[in-house]
Amino acid sequence: PRSLWRKETEFRGHTMLLVVAMGVAAARASQYAGAKHDIGLMRSLGLDPRQPVLEVSVGEGWFNQTLDHTATGTPTLWPQRYQYNETYSSAGGPVFLLLGGEGPANPLWLATNTAVMTYALRAGAAVYQLEHRFYGVSQPFQDLSDAHLKFLTSQQALADADNFVRTFILPKHGANTKVISFGGSYSGALSAWLRLKYPNTIYAAVSTSSPIVAVENFKEYQQVVQNSLETATNGAACVDRIREATGRFEQFTTTAAGLMGLATMFNTCKPIAMTKNEIANLMSTLAGAFDGVVQYNKDNREFEHPGSPAPPDLNDVCKAVLGGINPGMGYAAAVQLVTEFKDQCTDVSYTGMIAEMKNTSLQSDVAGGSRQWVWQTCNEFGYFQSSDANTTTQPFGSLFPVDFSVQQCTDIYGTPSGSVASAIDDTNNFYGADKYAGSRVIFVNGDIDPWHALSLPPQAQDKNDITSVLISGTAHCANMYPPASTDLPGLTAARASVEAALARWL
Repeated sequence: PRSLWRKETEFRGHTMLLVVAMGVAAARASQYAGAKHDIGLMRSLGLDPRQPVLEVSVGEGWFNQTLDHTATGTPTLWPQRYQYNETYSSAGGPVFLLLGGEGPANPLWLATNTAVMTYALRAGAAVYQLEHRFYGVSQPFQDLSDAHLKFLTSQQALADADNFVRTFILPKHGANTKVISFGGSYSGALSAWLRLKYPNTIYAAVSTSSPIVAVENFKEYQQVVQNSLETATNGAACVDRIREATGRFEQFTTTAAGLMGLATMFNTCKPIAMTKNEIANLMSTLAGAFDGVVQYNKDNREFEHPGSPAPPDLNDVCKAVLGGINPGMGYAAAVQLVTEFKDQCTDVSYTGMIAEMKNTSLQSDVAGGSRQWVWQTCNEFGYFQSSDANTTTQPFGSLFPVDFSVQQCTDIYGTPSGSVASAIDDTNNFYGADKYAGSRVIFVNGDIDPWHALSLPPQAQDKNDITSVLISGTAHCANMYPPASTDLPGLTAARASVEAALARWL
């Protein structure tokens, strides 16, 4: 679950979508001041440098949300948090609805010159962000028990957004207000699905890095990781060295002495047990270090942590891999660069991980999103990143097969193994998988990002006003971040494509 969750939810800052809700408590306004504008960059984007793109006001409120949208009778209600920014709102203007994803709602996405706020400035739009049920402080219950998590589904989340628009946004902004949903990653899929399932509520949608196809065995993930690593300086040699090191590590896992050597090399918190699941957890965790770098390569996330050093990119990890005195040491150096395991031990205990993930307390470490998100993957989406692809197409061996992930569903939630595949089929039947049947949606993906393999393939605008843009050289949700002087031409063009779609819709 750590690796399953990490690859999606370390992105929790990116996945927050803007949504509006009906406040049941007085809205509390908070001020967030940004850094000085890059005047030249703003002018190049067609923005007026005198406009306060960064120094904007973000408010917060609570909405009385329905617990079960499928139930009849008097609804059970619970308080759902929302954030809003009406700085650029104009009379008769649209509302941009940024949907919350698998983590706490971050007000910085409404307080800085992120793409959605830049679009809002130009469109005269109010922007709202609704925190996803069961994430952040939007908790319907006092714990995360299995009995309560049954109300954690994408369908309930979509109904939350629909309820929220109909009973708050439209009464507040006007019945004819055009509401456009935005989202990235999981919430990008939600954005596309919201337009699909509630076309009378949502006028159009922007869907970024969205895995709209549910799949049990996402073996293509590691294949894209290899392809992306190969774009780095000396990338082909880097991948070959990772593959060679992996082969040696797999040999080490066959003996007690070999496992002891791996435990020393990667500073594991405890000795590595010679069990199938613990070895799978080890190899998945090590591969995850490379996966994270690929998925978020050069994604301009620094605006969320001003002053922090930029995280390692593809060139950095490949330089470390190739700089080792042998393949194993190079691999370890790259993992150290990402995880700093020499300062904090690497926890690969399978039994410890399962015990941690079974903790239902809202004060537990896994309540930040991992217990909830893995529940969703086990009961709706799969998305299990395995090592089942041919080892010539991915460099991480074969020791964390999809069965390892499915077993976690059983061990954490008691989910019968066969029901996982059945639930994934239900999801694809409900949303249509890659046969997306909505209209007025623009999909944006980056070809470095492994998740683009589960999104809509690139296509020009069709008769239903569906467009899909694939950006060369960018990773997960890159187009949602504030612009930077280092942005690739394709990234700038993708933002322009979104803006053109918004102009057409509005």
